[in-house]
Amino acid sequence: MDEGLHRQIPVPLYYQLSEQLRARIESGDLAAGERIPSVQELSAQHSISPMTAQKAIAELVRSGLVEVRRGIGTFVAPDKVTFGLRYLSSFSQDALMHGLTPHVQLLTQELEVPPHQIAERLRLAPDERAVHLVRLRFYDETPAAIDESYLPASLCPGLEDEDVVTQSLYDLLETRHGLALDHATQTLEAVPATAFEARLLHISVKAPVALLRGITFLADGRPIENFKVAYRGDRLRFELQTTRLHKKG
Repeated sequence: MDEGLHRQIPVPLYYQLSEQLRARIESGDLAAGERIPSVQELSAQHSISPMTAQKAIAELVRSGLVEVRRGIGTFVAPDKVTFGLRYLSSFSQDALMHGLTPHVQLLTQELEVPPHQIAERLRLAPDERAVHLVRLRFYDETPAAIDESYLPASLCPGLEDEDVVTQSLYDLLETRHGLALDHATQTLEAVPATAFEARLLHISVKAPVALLRGITFLADGRPIENFKVAYRGDRLRFELQTTRLHKKG
């Protein structure tokens, strides 16, 4: 019987095993791309049932620490990419900062009247048009995020015909359209992937995605972009810095 799993405590055996494997991965004992023991191997090594071993691996898959390659085995996944939310930057700029090669598949680039709620956020008049962009973003060869934006057409005329695949959208707005981007208000939440998102991101339906929504503002306070980005939860994480608010007096 394996002494590494404690059967006298109320913590499930599958969870103990998954935490042991997690520790080996995070310490580098099991490196990215390395095959982890199979269900049968774990079952024999730890004197547990195959179902218990399978549940332990499933925990690691859900956490994005390992990936299953059908017919081959289960392997340690590449390290997650950490993106910060402190500064207003584009996906391409963030990816390049991490030494990754970003590229984009354009799904939508149209001039259209946006939905009512989005028009209100962008302070558009009824029937005023916006540029609608939907792009599937990759870093290296990994589909990483689905990025959807609406931008007032009056502030960036001709954007519906410009190259938003090989160029950063924010660079285009600043250099070609002379717009001074200043800040964004945004919210981040974990949600299950829709069938559309799962298909494009190569993940399971209802797998966790990080949904970032927000509005980008110009230096003069006008809204320039309403955005929604669905990030793969198993490949990306976000870093925030917080400061304690001290009471006066």
